[in-house]
Amino acid sequence: MQLYEDIFLKLCENSASVRNSKFVALTLFTRANPYEKSQQNEIEAGEAAVYYLKVKGSAKLMKVAANLRCCDPVLQLQKSVVTRNTWALEGKSPIHPSGFDFRLLPIVLGPQQARFYAGVPLTDSKKRFRYGALAVFDSAIYPGEDDDLPMKKTLQALQVCAREALMAVDERRKELELRTFLQAPLIQLRQSEPALHLSMEISQSSPRWRDIVQGEQESLDGDSDTNDDIDEAQRRLEYELVNARTKSDPEFSNTGNASVGKSRVEYFRSKMQELVRQAQDTQAQMAENTLVMERHAVPIA
Repeated sequence: MQLYEDIFLKLCENSASVRNSKFVALTLFTRANPYEKSQQNEIEAGEAAVYYLKVKGSAKLMKVAANLRCCDPVLQLQKSVVTRNTWALEGKSPIHPSGFDFRLLPIVLGPQQARFYAGVPLTDSKKRFRYGALAVFDSAIYPGEDDDLPMKKTLQALQVCAREALMAVDERRKELELRTFLQAPLIQLRQSEPALHLSMEISQSSPRWRDIVQGEQESLDGDSDTNDDIDEAQRRLEYELVNARTKSDPEFSNTGNASVGKSRVEYFRSKMQELVRQAQDTQAQMAENTLVMERHAVPIA
């Protein structure tokens, strides 16, 4: 709510100005709920909501208890509701013409003495999800019918206010997601690599030592292609496996060199496994990045 408080405060101010209403109530679900809901889901949604009241002259939203039920007519009827007189009855029926018994509402019975009431649901543009409800009310009784042109225009104005606010919330959410995405590192690059110990008895001046160092440097080079690194590691591993088998042959009498060959085989096997993991992480990250960029309409070269 804190990230969007200015948007919802503006929504309440604009809604109150439609008919200069004293009170504006706002119910926000803590998660978006499907528009078509069962009774059980409706109860669960009610438990996962926050409730606010904006009073004329106040510059902030006041959090109120759920039992004040300010937006109940809209939430229960699942449609826009307007009445010039909450105490009005239809003929001999004890129920209000709208189908909701306003006389049971705390805001009607309590100090607010709500008589005029108008409310609209907060839904997305395609009406697939509900985000809550908005209602304006005060103690004034306006002459006329609930379904006359002024009341219809009142609901239309409230719907416009709600739609513009939800669009602003959606844009703010996308902006925050994109900013988080752009600030996050794509991949945590390796900062160090275990050194190859000189106990392997390979002279640093040896051509084979330079091959190892060169291969190591290429694998750490951020500009080198990951697949090329994997192929190179695979070729080196195969070479070292053959070399190790040759040196472990009984006819190969230099046991020290055989130990060197085995150590190098293990080194390159570990190197290849690490490169494979890095390639898989890179592929998964790029797929995720592509989805995020498409969702935020970021051009992909």
